[in-house]
Amino acid sequence: MELPAPPLLLITDRSQARGNILDIAAAAFSAGCRWASLREKNLPKTEQAALLRELLTRAKPFGARVIVHSDSLVSRETSSHGVHLPAGGDAASARRILGKEALIGLSVHSAEEARNVDGALIDYVIAGPVFATASKPDYGPTLG
Repeated sequence: MELPAPPLLLITDRSQARGNILDIAAAAFSAGCRWASLREKNLPKTEQAALLRELLTRAKPFGARVIVHSDSLVSRETSSHGVHLPAGGDAASARRILGKEALIGLSVHSAEEARNVDGALIDYVIAGPVFATASKPDYGPTLG
């Protein structure tokens, strides 16, 4: 799977956003961003799916791809473009559920985890957190 161009990923977080995340995403798409991930893990699955569908609607005029963090089934249900898995996530299951055309990513938190990624199943990895972040205040040591 080819990554969106530019390979800039907008990740949502309602608790930190300074405005409506749908409006923020639309502004990012308008400015050239072509990739967004809904990362609202504290929402019930039905609300995640509804928000994801609206995000997909906002992305469509720009040809932007939209994925969801953590849940392959919500991705399939909404026909989103893929899923971003947490470290240790089941990439084989995600690929079976979403198919070969889906964009599947994985979080890694060390060089060792990155070396163990199966490139036949995963399209990209995100290493982090590099610096301290409000979205993961108690996560542990940063990578630097």
